[in-house]
Formats: sequence, structure tokens, C-alpha cells
Amino acid sequence: MMTTATQDLAKVKSLAKDLGKEAPRSPYSREIAGILLLARVVDKARAQLVGLIPNKDIYEYGAPADRSLFKQFSLDAQALEAYIATGASDAEIGEWVLANGENTDAESIAVYNNGWKSKRLADLAPASQAHIEKLLKQANLLEKTDRLRYLIDVLDAKDGRF
Repeated sequence: MMTTATQDLAKVKSLAKDLGKEAPRSPYSREIAGILLLARVVDKARAQLVGLIPNKDIYEYGAPADRSLFKQFSLDAQALEAYIATGASDAEIGEWVLANGENTDAESIAVYNNGWKSKRLADLAPASQAHIEKLLKQANLLEKTDRLRYLIDVLDAKDGRF
């Protein structure tokens, strides 16, 4: 159920990370509703809303990984972004996702989380593999990430966590 809420970009800015200076939370973070990638998605949405994403090639709300989360839980990306724009806290966003999404029971979340932890780069579409390779090359991380096999680890490596 979608409701119209008022934007509070000053509050969003107080919660947002400057993604030009620090990475979003790890894709492994379960800080919001116990769902992998959700905290990272929220960090990107907040930063985008207040202009703290200097390079959309590196971080963008609605990137392919984000879209997989939206699809899994039948979340409308624009509705989620509108809710985040109200200045909602992590806890409030988690409650919103659980109330407005589908497949948000504990079992479905566990299956989703485990699927993400085991998503191999080789299983991605060729265009996605080429895009990731391009981003890693731009960041001079190809050699560092050559031994990584799982997408979630590559995201962490791209953010400097390895």
C-alpha cells in the first residue's frame, strides 16, 4: 500500500553518506530488516536524493543489484525512494519494506540472502560480466579481484573492504 509522504531532504542529508568520500554499507550488511544489500541500496538512495553521488558509474540507486532486490521482494523502486525521501530511519525503512513487499517472511529472506552469497560472476548475463569488468578496470582492481568468484565479494572489494 503506497501513501503520499512529505519529503524531508534536510533529514535525509543528515542520514546520508557522501559516496564520494566513503562507500555505502557492505552488501553483507543485514542492518535493515535482515536483508542483504538493503542497507547498501538505502545508502545509495539517500546519497542520490541529496546529491552526494559524484560518479553514477560507481554508485547508482537502481543499479542491477538493486533491481534484483526490488524484484525479489516486489518492491516499487520509486515508492521506496519516495519513502526514503521522507527522512525515514533505517528501522522505519525496514518496517516499510516488510509491510509493502512480498516474500518478506523469514524463510524467503533467508533464501534470498543465501542466493546472494552464492551468486557467481560466471552466472551473470554476459553484459553484466563485461560491465563489472569495466568498473573493476577503471578502479584498478582487476588484479586484486581476479580470485573472487562471488558478486557480493566483488562489490565489497570495489568499495575497498579487501
